[in-house]
Amino acid sequence: MKERFFLAIKYTAFSKYLNLLFSLIIGAVLARLLSPEEYGIVAVITVFYTFFSMFSDFGISSGIVQFKELSIKQIQAINTLTVFSALILALVFYLASFLIAEFYENPVYVEIGLFSSITLFFATIQVVYNGILRRDNRFKEIAYVSIVVNVFSGVFAIILAWKGFGFWSLVYRSVFSGVFNFILFYWITKLPFNFNFDFRGIGKMLKYSSYNFLFNFVNYFSRNLDNILIGKYIGVAALGYYEKAYTLMRMPLDNITVVITPVLHPVLSSPEITPEKVFDVHKKLIEMMAFFGVPISIFLFFSAEPIVLILYGKQWLETIAPFKWLTLSVWIQMILSSTGAFFQINNKAKWLFANGLISSLVLVTAILIGVYFSSIKYIAMFLVIGFLINLFQAFYFLP
Repeated sequence: MKERFFLAIKYTAFSKYLNLLFSLIIGAVLARLLSPEEYGIVAVITVFYTFFSMFSDFGISSGIVQFKELSIKQIQAINTLTVFSALILALVFYLASFLIAEFYENPVYVEIGLFSSITLFFATIQVVYNGILRRDNRFKEIAYVSIVVNVFSGVFAIILAWKGFGFWSLVYRSVFSGVFNFILFYWITKLPFNFNFDFRGIGKMLKYSSYNFLFNFVNYFSRNLDNILIGKYIGVAALGYYEKAYTLMRMPLDNITVVITPVLHPVLSSPEITPEKVFDVHKKLIEMMAFFGVPISIFLFFSAEPIVLILYGKQWLETIAPFKWLTLSVWIQMILSSTGAFFQINNKAKWLFANGLISSLVLVTAILIGVYFSSIKYIAMFLVIGFLINLFQAFYFLP
């Protein structure tokens, strides 16, 4: 188990850190070619895309990892469900883009919605293939796909931005990523794309997946309501600054914790792993995250201004204030990052949902208070308080 665990971490780390390097370079170039307003426009549609993308997974990927005994026919039946749900989701998202355009009083969201619906379709039909690779601990292949897609899509976006495509360079990049990602996953897994309408025997997996979906559903609002309300009531330029601050804050999370958390569920859900071993791993992981997280938070807080100026330039100065506050939550979120996996490992999907529901209520309240002050700095400030409350609450629920 130990060898599999560290091998999985090695490939995930390789992918994440190489992607971090490419993302920093690509992001720095794009930040100088595109304005905060252009980033803000895309950030608005991204919020709603994220909402629909929850339905694309429905916890199915985690379900395939958890129920390793699923046969090829059962997996094909699940794949059939995802194909039809992909078509429905893409259509509904495109229709919803008309409402989004009306809400923000900007017809461009209808055009963006059309292309984003294509991205959503391909993101949905690759869910089963991703689950198979994770179930089989094929993190090496996942790592290579992630790197290749990130580099090619990033270069594609830079060329388009340089040619004057504006925010469309970001939109077309997401379409490129979605299509390319699916093609590579399909080619690697070799899963026959056959329709199977015999859904017997997958009920248990779908029940398990439904609780994971409900957790993601309620978690969505706590993680995205800030973007929705900032774009509506403070403005797309403010959203551009805030989105850049939030993305920058998440870099340590996405490149430290995400190296470990994706491999926890596939490796520790094996039958030979005892509850005592799971508890021991979690305890050591908390200690490690705190050890690295606190110094990172302190460093980012005091280095916020030079980091923003070096990476993005002077036009992003208003990103500094919210970024400084958000950095104070980095150590908290690093500790919290693995809790979802341990709920899943212990087969406590109901408790995962309950924990997510309360977390969302806390964070939504924090966001609403910040929006009341019409300041992205105050939103960031109250979010830090919300994350701190989440920390104590999560360990109350965790078995």
